[in-house]
Amino acid sequence: MTEGLLVRPGNQGDLSTLVHGNEVSIGWVMPGYTLRIADPETNVPVPRNTEGELQGSSNVITKYIGGAGADSYYVDNEMLWFKSGDQARMDSEGRIFITGRYKEM
Repeated sequence: MTEGLLVRPGNQGDLSTLVHGNEVSIGWVMPGYTLRIADPETNVPVPRNTEGELQGSSNVITKYIGGAGADSYYVDNEMLWFKSGDQARMDSEGRIFITGRYKEM
């Protein structure tokens, strides 16, 4: 469900900016959006380079059509957060790496 979160791959002409060992990053968060990696049970952000659930917030993300996926949203500090269900980590450079899934569609 990460399609609801906007990241950018950066300069695709230099793949070394996206590759870390055997892993390829999906990129960095786009301006105007907020992403975090959080514990999927508590929604508390985890330190960088720690796997957790990829979560995002912006004024664009509000709900799925027809109310589907209502359990994928929660409010924290007056911000609406979307729980993607993707397992991910953010490295020290802010690159996002998808490493697995917490929930299947």
